[in-house]
Amino acid sequence: YLLEITPTKAQSTQHGERQHLAKIRDVLGDYLVSDFRIKDAFTLRNALKQKSTRGSGETYANRIMEKVSALCKQSIEWGVIDEHPMYGKFTYFKTPRKSLINKAESIEQVIDALPYTVPWLQNYVKLKLLTGLRQTDMLLLTQHCITEEGLLVTHSKTEGTSGQSTLYEWSPELRKVVKNIRSIPPTSIYLFKTQRGTPLLKNKTTNSAFNSAWRRWMRQIEKHTDIPKFSEKSIRNL
Repeated sequence: YLLEITPTKAQSTQHGERQHLAKIRDVLGDYLVSDFRIKDAFTLRNALKQKSTRGSGETYANRIMEKVSALCKQSIEWGVIDEHPMYGKFTYFKTPRKSLINKAESIEQVIDALPYTVPWLQNYVKLKLLTGLRQTDMLLLTQHCITEEGLLVTHSKTEGTSGQSTLYEWSPELRKVVKNIRSIPPTSIYLFKTQRGTPLLKNKTTNSAFNSAWRRWMRQIEKHTDIPKFSEKSIRNL
């Protein structure tokens, strides 16, 4: 699976998948997929939850078990097993519903909060509102994405497969935002970069610098306004 399936996925997906597969191997060792039964799935699920060091562990355990299910499905295609041991029998942990306090309710709410953050993040949010791009795709934007017709983006989720691209044609608003982003020092091939010109997204997987900036912004609006905090992801479909 690591040799044939994982490399076909986006870089960020590959990183998480390798971690999940390593955890499965750590817990199961050399246990054969042909010997895997439904009772083993429940035992593994519960063990993963107990071993988790973050939060309640339900979400983490569910993600690992989703990968176990994918491994079983692929094993059927490869002729290793005849039927999926988990389908129709396995139940995932119920996870608490995410609070709506972190969801942006309107474009106006987001725009009103912009003065409380730095210029590059202001323009990041404006560009996201215009395009609806995922965070990874936003942070991977380079000068090469800027064409005569508009902003041409190859989506990271399909980069290793179909290579699907989307052209966001120029509008006055899009031109202005991109111009403002390019004017923010330092000069770099990346549109969103650190003070040294390096990408905010390291190795296409780590975005700690961006997350730190977002948290500082949320603290500022919490301190100086009555605007509710919201997540980066929640503004995508406004």
